[in-house]
Formats: sequence, C-alpha cells, structure tokens
Amino acid sequence: MATGDDGITIPMKKSTRLRFNDPAPDLELTTAGGERVRLSALWAKQPLLLLLTRHFGCPQCKVKVGEIVRLKPQLEQSGLSLVAITQGKSGEVATFCQQYAPGILCLADPQRQAYCAYGLERGGLLQTILSLHVWVSNAQAKKKGYYVQPPPSGQDAMQNIRFAKSFKFYPPKWHLQRIARCFSCIM
Repeated sequence: MATGDDGITIPMKKSTRLRFNDPAPDLELTTAGGERVRLSALWAKQPLLLLLTRHFGCPQCKVKVGEIVRLKPQLEQSGLSLVAITQGKSGEVATFCQQYAPGILCLADPQRQAYCAYGLERGGLLQTILSLHVWVSNAQAKKKGYYVQPPPSGQDAMQNIRFAKSFKFYPPKWHLQRIARCFSCIM
C-alpha cells in the first residue's frame, strides 16, 4: 500500500518483472489537458520511449527530464516518440511539464497503474531516502539548481526509480544517444 501526504491509500499490487519480448502493458491514462489516451494508440504510430518520473519534488527526475528534453530532436529524428508518465493529477501534470518537459506529451497516473504494470516497485528507506546513491545524486542535482522538495499531496516519495530487480530505470545520457543512433539505423 502507498499512502500519499493527503492520507489516500493506493494499493500497490506486487509488480511483475517484464522480460525481453513480453508485450508492453497497454493502459489508458490522462493527458495534462484531461483527455484519455491509450498507450497503444501512441506506439501504433512509431516506437515509444516511456519516461516514468518519481514525485514532482524529485531533483533527479528534473535532471533526467531535462536531459531527455535536450535530446528530444535527436530521439525524434531517430523515429522515437516520447511520453512522460507522472504520478500527478492532470492539472499538476500540466504545470510540471510546462516547466520541465516542454514539448513532451505528459500523462497523469495518480493511481500509479503504469508503475505497477511496468514493474516499478515502491522502495524502502534504504533504497530511497537513506541511500548514499540518492544523497550523491541530490548533491549533483543541487549543483544544477534542482533541490529536494517534498512530494505534492498524493504522490509517493518512496516510488523507486529502478525496475523490479532488473536494471536502473533512468539510462545515462550516452545510452539515450545510443538508442537514438540505433533507431535511426533501423527506421
């Protein structure tokens, strides 16, 4: 169970680990403007790179979203479309994405259905708040002007940024560049 600052408890079912060639979970989420959109409608047009963020106060998320925004032309030229999935509600998503992800389609997932479907688990204290890796990356984000802020009401600070027992969710910048080059070769 995940409990947000507003006291709302959201059941977080046990994540399942996606394996190579498993079909991607297809969910219907809400845009920042309040429209419902199915993920399969987005990837039917072209390959889709999904970016799942933590809460809106997460400085590492702001850094990584910024890197993807800077690489957006290269990624799109390679044939990829980009979608950011957030824990926020539609109105919050609009504000966050205008500031940090301009030009990227942002979707609201306040019940964190996509997080569960894609195998992202809720972390423990040692994986999130007390992690040396988190403290180091917070210091690096601070140098770029991003500070740790508490999560908005209903968002979960304990949402982990790693796939369930798999690999680190946020690829380094050079991985995104490699993805773009690979897609441009096969498209």
